[in-house]
Amino acid sequence: MTPGEHTITARAYNTNGQYAERTSRLAVTRFDTPFIGASDAVSLDGTQSEVSDVQIWLKDASLAETPYDVHLEWRTATQGFEIVDVD
Repeated sequence: MTPGEHTITARAYNTNGQYAERTSRLAVTRFDTPFIGASDAVSLDGTQSEVSDVQIWLKDASLAETPYDVHLEWRTATQGFEIVDVD
């Protein structure tokens, strides 16, 4: 998906053809590169970090010499940090 705001709708049907529908908005954020391979690893050399409760901010991480600010947040369901914003 392209970066930015998107709307997603899920619909569940029963055997009578009736359905329940829910719509949510979501934000997609990502690096400029759609896939980061092993040889394209994000460099944290010279990165400044800030930790607060369940969040980590990485300032000036780099990928292919392009600097990024990366915001990570702990997700209990997956038992790991997930990227929630890339600037």
